[in-house]
Amino acid sequence: MIEESLSILKKNYSEIESHCNFQSTHLRKDANIETKRLVHNYLASAMSLVDHTRIYIKYFHGENELKSYKDNVQTVFAQSPLSSFIKDFRQYIQHFRLPEMTFQQKAYSIKSNITLRISTAELLKFSGWKTESKKFLRTKHPSFDLFEVLNTYQEKVATFYIWLFKEQSDHFVSEFLELSSLEKKLQDLYLRDLVTDLVLSRIVSFRNFEDKFHQATRRKYFNEFKEINELDRIDRIMKIIDIKAPFSAAVRNCIESIVI
Repeated sequence: MIEESLSILKKNYSEIESHCNFQSTHLRKDANIETKRLVHNYLASAMSLVDHTRIYIKYFHGENELKSYKDNVQTVFAQSPLSSFIKDFRQYIQHFRLPEMTFQQKAYSIKSNITLRISTAELLKFSGWKTESKKFLRTKHPSFDLFEVLNTYQEKVATFYIWLFKEQSDHFVSEFLELSSLEKKLQDLYLRDLVTDLVLSRIVSFRNFEDKFHQATRRKYFNEFKEINELDRIDRIMKIIDIKAPFSAAVRNCIESIVI
């Protein structure tokens, strides 16, 4: 769930970045409806990620959430004027109005030669800003580059989730190892059953055999097999099966017989 929500946020940010880069060579002073749509989508997905992460942590850890998670959220997001602004700006754009934004050329910049300007005074007409958000906006008079702000927030999010995924991996390391072991045992059983069905002539075509093989191996080799011919696929299957269990050469004869 978290991975999907994070992927959506990254995609929405990439679309804003591409849009701004396009404007740098096809400058239109007034931000069009496409710009507003992209910003709207990014802010919505940012808050979805926050909610989905909170639900995920509560589901897997119950009321006794990871202390390190709570502490890091408090430091990185809860006490951050930038994060507070992003949260309240989502309220602004979804429940108050779509903001007016304009593109402006920079004289010189290493990263980008375009800015997406937004008026601080216009934003402050919204009564829903929290204290930390107001603190953020007070540093941004008379206007600021919204794209730069979103870029900074996106980097903050990326750093946090790299930490969180590592923390989860360390926390559940024994469960992951046990699951991996069980999956390997289950795959071995599937492959043994597959070979048994083959030897007993329950499988009458190589396509049927190959489909069952991919099911047994959870499609681990599917993309690899698309790049090689049928005889090479047989060789590859035999090597994989031999790794899993010491079957005799008779198995290969059975596979070759259904190919012919």
